[in-house]
Amino acid sequence: MRKRGLVHNVFVGLLVVLASVSFAATAIAGWTHQTALVEDRFVSVVTGATTDPAVIDSLGTRIADQVVDKLGIQDRLSAQLPGPLSRLAEPVTQAVHDRIEQAADKVLSSPEFQTFLATALGKLHTGFLNVVNGNSAYFTTTNGKLTLDLLAVMDAVVTQLQTDGVLPTAADFPRFSAAADRTDFIARLSTYFQTQLPPDFGQIPIADQSSIDTIASVLHMFDQALLGLIVLSIVLAVAALALADRRWNALAWLGFTSVLVFGLLILALVGAESFADSAVANPDNPVLLAALVRSLAESLAEWLTVIGVVTLFVAVPAAFLSHSQRRASEAAATGAAA
Repeated sequence: MRKRGLVHNVFVGLLVVLASVSFAATAIAGWTHQTALVEDRFVSVVTGATTDPAVIDSLGTRIADQVVDKLGIQDRLSAQLPGPLSRLAEPVTQAVHDRIEQAADKVLSSPEFQTFLATALGKLHTGFLNVVNGNSAYFTTTNGKLTLDLLAVMDAVVTQLQTDGVLPTAADFPRFSAAADRTDFIARLSTYFQTQLPPDFGQIPIADQSSIDTIASVLHMFDQALLGLIVLSIVLAVAALALADRRWNALAWLGFTSVLVFGLLILALVGAESFADSAVANPDNPVLLAALVRSLAESLAEWLTVIGVVTLFVAVPAAFLSHSQRRASEAAATGAAA
């Protein structure tokens, strides 16, 4: 009998663990269905990433780096400044870099750019690649990568520099709005600066196209599997409670085990947020993707925290009731023995 009781308890415990894991998977799938796959809620979650000063600063630095490096401003100044004055090339280049970065920050944080970006993100949520359907001025696909195309932003940066008095308003600087397409604009820039700019000038890679396809497939898989996970969680939980000798105790363990699983998931999400913060701080990284991951991880962590707290409101009373039931059973057994 003792061996049979041990096997029975282990089996019930296994059902509790499986039900808890299934419940956590259901919670994640529910968040995916209600947030990641709903345009308005998705945009409301990730819009914070596009307005984050750290993200804007990294993107602004990336733009300034590309302009200064690709145009070889320091080498040009060194060649044109005579003798000892060539030493001024580095500080002057840095000053130009800083002014371009400041202007880029103003453009990226402007309501106009944020509106364009929010629209693009709204399209991004349905499959990520739909964002390059020709209606967005800032996203494109290049060499199998989804990229943030900042040539239009650079055009706006020139306008900002003219407003700030850095560039003359009558300058004949090529404008993106006047070009037939980005290839034509790059050709005009190359002619203006007397240098050959690469075809990917102004483009910041976000992620591989294959990775985006995988993410989109996983999101839709969660959406389709939501009903199955709900049914599986209910079946496992009911089976555990039905087979348990003390059902209040089984319910308490089911709740506490679920909270433990939620806690482990939240710790993993906190780690993802920390990693994303590090990625955002480096302009050479896919800053925008890292910021989106961070925003989504924060949203999912909040969702799991709320569900975990609600679960505790069920598990704690069940634990007290189980304890009271056990004491009553022990008292009854003592009275019968007497």
